[in-house]
Amino acid sequence: MECPFCKETIKDGAIKCKHCGSMLGISTSAVQFEYVQSTKTSTAIFPLWACIAATIFIIFVIFFVARDTGVNSSNLMTIVVIISAIWAGFDASKINVSQYKSSVCKETWHVVAGMLLLWIVVFPWYLNFSSKIKAGAAMRA
Repeated sequence: MECPFCKETIKDGAIKCKHCGSMLGISTSAVQFEYVQSTKTSTAIFPLWACIAATIFIIFVIFFVARDTGVNSSNLMTIVVIISAIWAGFDASKINVSQYKSSVCKETWHVVAGMLLLWIVVFPWYLNFSSKIKAGAAMRA
């Protein structure tokens, strides 16, 4: 028998390919096979505390850069908020955030508006939530 995913030879009646790790589910008929791709993911889920720590780190970097260069820290923070809101909008659209259960942002524009209005809360939440979606751990709506 041949694995339908990696095309390597495997034993007849195998449940899992020893070469690529794909699961080979047996259908109701003993002769016919239903092939199911293995859901191995290498994407890490960022814990919420790490996302909050990253947000605080960004704020400190902005403060120290502004202090050392003489630039107004409010201007730098505004630029960071706008750029991160644009990035989050594109990312939320790409991963189709509206398909997943969320108590904070149910649509892409909610993510962008939340970033612009309350960045310090929504930014770490979105980092955590998007990592769950990309790892396949988020619940679909």
